[in-house]
Amino acid sequence: MIETVINRGISSLRVEVDHHSSGIKRCQIVVQKFRNQVEGFVDDVMQTACGLHNVRLELQR
Repeated sequence: MIETVINRGISSLRVEVDHHSSGIKRCQIVVQKFRNQVEGFVDDVMQTACGLHNVRLELQR
């Protein structure tokens, strides 16, 4: 019984993380193969994609 409650909690958290991950992947630069060689640019791209996702969430409220 207690395992069922724990599993439901984990499952709902997993679904929430999956939804955020797919929201970030709306930016195609995150999904496609990245060929840029500039140092630290990958981090900047991911930060920008996450920021855009957060803005979309705020505008939906």
